[in-house]
Amino acid sequence: MLTEDVEDTADIHRRLAAYFRRLDLAYVEPMTYYSPHHRNPEMEDFEQAVHRTLPNHFGQFLDAEPVDVFEPISDQMHLHLYMWAPTPRRNVWTISTAGMSAHRMNTPPGFSHFSRAELVITLPADWPSLAEIQTMPAEMAATYQWPFEELAAAARLPYLSNTWLGRGHTIRGQDAADKTFDGSEFSALLLDAVTSLPPEAMSMEVAGTTVHFLGLYPLYRRELEYILDRELTGHEWFHRCLNAGFHEGLFIERPILV
Repeated sequence: MLTEDVEDTADIHRRLAAYFRRLDLAYVEPMTYYSPHHRNPEMEDFEQAVHRTLPNHFGQFLDAEPVDVFEPISDQMHLHLYMWAPTPRRNVWTISTAGMSAHRMNTPPGFSHFSRAELVITLPADWPSLAEIQTMPAEMAATYQWPFEELAAAARLPYLSNTWLGRGHTIRGQDAADKTFDGSEFSALLLDAVTSLPPEAMSMEVAGTTVHFLGLYPLYRRELEYILDRELTGHEWFHRCLNAGFHEGLFIERPILV
């Protein structure tokens, strides 16, 4: 695994520091102990166990070395992104959060087994890396950085709102339903199974606890409207996506599946 001792990766960290600071436009009072002023050793121990386990877990299924990109300073959840570059065998970017699961989600009765989760998204092989995005003019960079921003925002949502995320849930990425992510036709995300990897990749054991992985599926506005109007459940749309040959992640020109 590439670490910050590697010169090129250390340079990536420096150039990405400003990017991660832009993810949090306003300070939100932390709901948990992930704060520079009040650290919870138990949660931090779990976070460290996630970092020891996650790269090896995905290393069973991916033949590349991940780059660990993280926030130099965290005023909320200390979030990392592990990024696997495309390879001939798996020609997509694979990106997983690490840190979301350190905070147990507020699951409803009967769902406590799913209280710890991390998120996964794939991007097309020709998608620029975060380091490349940082060298772009701001307007051009906005076209490419939204998947990373939305991934980080989704990971923070249960932590900040005292809620939970599970299979079939949707997240609208913009304030208005008719707005889309910069440079795309997508306006929301659906969470469901990670299907680009074997079933055994969907969870890992960390410190005696199961951490589940949820895949992110970008939704067109019309698809979100169908789900919100209950003409189609999120899980039903997920199966339409599978039947159409798409797994979790971004497919720029896929058809509307409603």
